[in-house]
Formats: sequence, structure tokens, C-alpha cells
Amino acid sequence: MAIKELITVRFEGVPLFPEIYRGSISSLDVTDIDKFIVVNATVIRVANRKSLEKSKLFQCMSCHHVIKCYADHVNMNKIDVPPKCPNIVMKQKKGNPFWDMINKMKNKNKEGGGNAPAKGSASKSYESQCGCTKFEAVPDSQQFVDYQEIKIQESFRTIKPGNIPRTIWVILEV
Repeated sequence: MAIKELITVRFEGVPLFPEIYRGSISSLDVTDIDKFIVVNATVIRVANRKSLEKSKLFQCMSCHHVIKCYADHVNMNKIDVPPKCPNIVMKQKKGNPFWDMINKMKNKNKEGGGNAPAKGSASKSYESQCGCTKFEAVPDSQQFVDYQEIKIQESFRTIKPGNIPRTIWVILEV
């Protein structure tokens, strides 16, 4: 057995399930994006096949955390970098040197002038979000996909008399 990667499938006689069947283009809405939908329509225009950058890796300049960002269809296929790094890192809480000196003097007086370490002078570590806003693209990390745009028009059988048939652009990704 072998896995074939590039195959062509043509559907015929698809059952009219209400989950996938739409009577006309006007019944389509945003919930139908990225789904298999059956519509009675005619293809009236076909654009050339194009390539689209689907995703890209970005690396945080501070903690070197890698984030995968995807193209946004609504935003003209632009890849948006997150506003800040979401990685959780360990940070050191630095003490106040003036306060550490006062604590050291208090401990000296209490213990009779010994050289004991001051209480609370050790820095504490805690978990926090990195929060860095600077990212750089990881070289050769882009993923591309082929796509084609077609324009479909409502079938004359599905529209009411006197109405103009609606058209819509459809993006088909390979």
C-alpha cells in the first residue's frame, strides 16, 4: 500500500443533507467558511492558479520561543505576529540594595556583630509572561499552499422571477 498525495476527486450525486446543502448563494453565510458546501450554481469565471503563504514561524528576540502564525483570509491573507510573546519564563526579583543594607545592619546588631547573611537579601524567582514585542521570522519556515479563485453565479432555476442572479468569489485551496 502507498499513500498518494495529489489526487483529484469529482463528486457526483451528493445526497442533499441539510448540513451541507444550500439552496442558493444568498443562503450562504460566514459559518460556511472552510466547510464542504453544495450549492446549485454555474462557474462563470476562473482565475489562474496562485501560491499563498499559509503559515510562518516567528522567534521571540528575548526568550527565543517559537510561535507559528497563520494567514488570515479576512485580512487579505496577511500573517499577523502576536502583539507580545505568550511564553512563561522564570524571572528574578531583584532586591532593593538600600533595604538589604538596612536588614544586614539590623541582623548584625541582633546577633552581636556576626557575619551572618541578611534575611530577605536573596533574590527570589517567579514565573511570568515574557511579554517581549520583538520577533524575527525563522528562515525557510514558510508553508505555502496552491489556491484558485472561481466566480460562481446562482442558477436561474433557484432565483425568483424578476430577481438578478447573485455572484460570489470562491477560493479553492489545494
